Amino acid sequence: MANVRDIAQQLGLSVATVSRVLNHRENVALSTRERVLACFQELQYAPDGRQREAIRRGKYDGLQKRICHVLCGQLPEDPGCAGYLSNLINACAHSNNQLVIVHTREDAEEWKDLPAPVRKKHCDGVILYGYLTAPLTARIAELGLPGVVIGSYPAEVIGSFSNILPDIESMVAGIASKLWACGVRDAASVVECPDNYANREYLRWFESAAVQQGMRLRPENRYAGKKRMGGILEELKPVFRQRELPFDGVFAIDERIAREVDKLNFMRAELFGVAPVPVATIRLSYHSGYEKTLISPNNRNQDHEVATQSVAVLLEAIQALREGKTPVQKTVLV
Repeated sequence: MANVRDIAQQLGLSVATVSRVLNHRENVALSTRERVLACFQELQYAPDGRQREAIRRGKYDGLQKRICHVLCGQLPEDPGCAGYLSNLINACAHSNNQLVIVHTREDAEEWKDLPAPVRKKHCDGVILYGYLTAPLTARIAELGLPGVVIGSYPAEVIGSFSNILPDIESMVAGIASKLWACGVRDAASVVECPDNYANREYLRWFESAAVQQGMRLRPENRYAGKKRMGGILEELKPVFRQRELPFDGVFAIDERIAREVDKLNFMRAELFGVAPVPVATIRLSYHSGYEKTLISPNNRNQDHEVATQSVAVLLEAIQALREGKTPVQKTVLV
């Protein structure tokens, strides 16, 4: 069993930094927090005497409920995950519960593909997010672990888990309104993974909202990746090498793609001396100072609510299992 000094030495960090992570302090970088928590699992950290006494008295239960957050097909450093993960870390810290963040491949379907904390049941429950598939969620359900799925998925993917459903449809309608207000009349849509269920839903909502606003979304202005992941930017580069674009605004579902499209947008503007077109995306986790045409709703409050509800619903399910009851499956719209 390891202690704080062992973890600090292993990672090359100060004892104070490791202590801040293990005591759920907020003034620690996300990447550092993840490294410490991963080492925490690997070295089987043992609480010190003061923490053991707090646990014995029931005043500290941070080591009693371990929540494993599985990112499927995405990494913690992905831009779209940053704001949400920060809120999830704070929600777990606020309730004195340990959070372990892991990721797995998009095509993870076999037992061996499951992250070790899940496969070995070194957690009390899971929160699932990303490009989820029915085989993946079914495997986790077979382990008997309670779970919460975040996002819009078919019933076969959600299975017996609870579902936290962000109100993306209203958000997308707001994006269409903003594009219209910016003067967009011929919109283009960009989606990297067209066979992803959530992406198809987002695109359908946008097309409906755009039509209601009076915008045109012609078939030739619908750009979709040829593969499950990747390829869409290569298709867009020749489009932005033209002085005249076949559209006057862009809706890109994925934040990373939106940022890349905006770079192409500014390169075209500088090359031909023309104004860049507005580019909108569902989520914008940060502004780098370069993007001046990116449009996104203010979803910070929603990120907070999604994280808070996810933890609360999962803790209820964990407690129900500990009492020998069947967890109640919930669908929460936020």
